[in-house]
Amino acid sequence: MDNQLQPLIEIASIEQLAVASKNGNQAAFSELYQRYNKSIYKKVVFHVKNIDDAQDVLQKTFFQAWRNIDKLRDPKCFGKWLLRIALNIALDVHRRKHPTRSLNNLSLKETPTYRVTPDSILLAEENEQLWACLKNLKLKNRNILIARYFRELTLQEIADESDALVSTIKSQLHRARRLLAIKLKENEGE
Repeated sequence: MDNQLQPLIEIASIEQLAVASKNGNQAAFSELYQRYNKSIYKKVVFHVKNIDDAQDVLQKTFFQAWRNIDKLRDPKCFGKWLLRIALNIALDVHRRKHPTRSLNNLSLKETPTYRVTPDSILLAEENEQLWACLKNLKLKNRNILIARYFRELTLQEIADESDALVSTIKSQLHRARRLLAIKLKENEGE
C-alpha cells in the first residue's frame, strides 16, 4: 500500500471508502473493516451467544461483503448493508444449531394432543385460523409478530435485529396486530 494514501484513507468518509472498495481498493476496504469489525462483532455475539461462532460469522461477513461489494447500491448505507449481511449469516448459524420447522410445514396433526375436550377442539381450531391468517400477512408483518409473540423477543431485540428504532418497531407491531385482527375477522365470517 502506498504510504501517502494511508492518511487520506484514515480521514475518508464511509461513503468514500465504500466507493473506493467498489472500485477494488483493498486498503479502503481494510479501513472499513477497522471501523466496523468491533460493532458488528458485538451485535453478532448477542445473536449467536457463542464467541467462536461470532468470530466465524464476523469473518464470513467481511468476506461476503468484499466479494459482493459491487452489489452495494448506496455507499452511504454501507454500515446497514454490512449489518444485514452479518445478521443473515448469524441467523443461518442459529438455524443450523437449532433447527425448527417452518410455518408452512406446521400442521395440527403434528401437535401432540393430550386430552380432547370441547375447549381443546375450539383452541385447536383457533390456532389453525391464527396460523392461516399469519401466513396470509405480508412477510414483514408476519416476521414482526412471530419475533414478538412466538420468539418472545423484546422490542429492543427486534429493533437491533432489523436495524431500526424501537419507536419504528412499535408502529410496525401495532400495524401488524391490526392487520392480523382484520384477517381473523374476515376468516371468522367465512
